[in-house]
Amino acid sequence: MAQQPWKAYGRYGTVGFELLLSIDIGWWLGHWLDSKFFPGRWYLTLVFTIAGAYAGFRALFKAAKKMESDMEALDREEARERDRSVERAVIRKKLEDVEREIDAEDKNDEA
Repeated sequence: MAQQPWKAYGRYGTVGFELLLSIDIGWWLGHWLDSKFFPGRWYLTLVFTIAGAYAGFRALFKAAKKMESDMEALDREEARERDRSVERAVIRKKLEDVEREIDAEDKNDEA
């Protein structure tokens, strides 16, 4: 699961742009509809701007949840790797102890 850091930058780096773009598209669409159907009014502009803000913040929330789950998965992977490293160190230490005992027995047998 080791992803390249640049993939995360691409995935999460555009969230702010997506938020602004959603609000902007909502405003422009509402403004255009107001000019066609309600000249001089701003009803649809307000409604579509709020809808765009909702869509942008919803996307922001989804990206935050995805980022959180990615970070938790990374933490689990790092913990597993740390546990494996500790296990290898313990085994290495036991092997060194056994080798020392064998060397000590060999020296005793020679004497």
